[in-house]
Amino acid sequence: MSASRAVTVTEINDPTSVGEGFRELQMDAVLLHGQSLQARRVMIQLPSSTLVYHWTSQALRTRTTVPHGRMAFATFGPKSTGTADGMAIDPGHIYVASGSSEVCFVVAANYEGITFLTPSEFLEAQLKARGRNTDKFRFNGSQLVRSNGFSSQELHALRRRVVDTAVQRPEVFEDPQTKLAVEVELIDGLLAALGPADDGAARTKGYTHQCYSELVKRAEEYALSHTDSQIHVSDLCVAMAVSERTLENAFNEVMGMPPKSYLMRVRLHRVRQALRTAAPHATSVTREAMRWGFWHFGDFSRSYKKCFGESPSKTLRQRG
Repeated sequence: MSASRAVTVTEINDPTSVGEGFRELQMDAVLLHGQSLQARRVMIQLPSSTLVYHWTSQALRTRTTVPHGRMAFATFGPKSTGTADGMAIDPGHIYVASGSSEVCFVVAANYEGITFLTPSEFLEAQLKARGRNTDKFRFNGSQLVRSNGFSSQELHALRRRVVDTAVQRPEVFEDPQTKLAVEVELIDGLLAALGPADDGAARTKGYTHQCYSELVKRAEEYALSHTDSQIHVSDLCVAMAVSERTLENAFNEVMGMPPKSYLMRVRLHRVRQALRTAAPHATSVTREAMRWGFWHFGDFSRSYKKCFGESPSKTLRQRG
């Protein structure tokens, strides 16, 4: 086992040890074929939630109990096969289990699953802040849910990038703001996959283009004045006193893109500004990227180059 305060990587070679030292879920496993097992668990502690990755080299039966007061949302690798409570595992679905539910997984070799565990109250607060109908997200027991818009495979790929970063650079997750940035992105991705924002018509009644423009301006100012904390879409909704649908309509009409995409571009510009104006040897690309909420440095570098036509390291070298 290797561990930091936020990231724990556990190599498992005995099915009877699968639940040992694992407090986030009660888990029991039976090896179905073969005599040797290679399995891996990566657990990432975030401010309010936990992300758990599992991979197994052999077919397994597991019984897993979700803690009371928590919700579990599992996505599956593109080649994962098996069943969950008798339902066929489908990478096109998200598996949802409510607190105190016991789930029986029977999975084939090379199964990969990533589960996002979050308090029910935290999820409900996010939904209410966005003006969403919380009744649509009241899950009892366990079930497979078809993703909408942002696909379950896109969500799984996002989670996998988080896991890969945690394994390769666990020190990144020792920074509180980075952990919060990751949690914000995971929550936004989950809610996008579970369903579009509520509130009907393509244009919110009573809003003119000028009103939308003012709303976008205030939302941008709010986001940039809170660089010491990562901003959820729900935070913007509360601060602007609008629903998620209204916020999306405003950004799409004024900026031609949703709020997350536009605010990411603004943050890229702030990183570039910091790199261009830094005194020689006074900062680094990593430091400025993390300061502005970028935790996956490969994605950050690609986005930066696409936006500015050069790598962030080149920008900094030119300054030096």
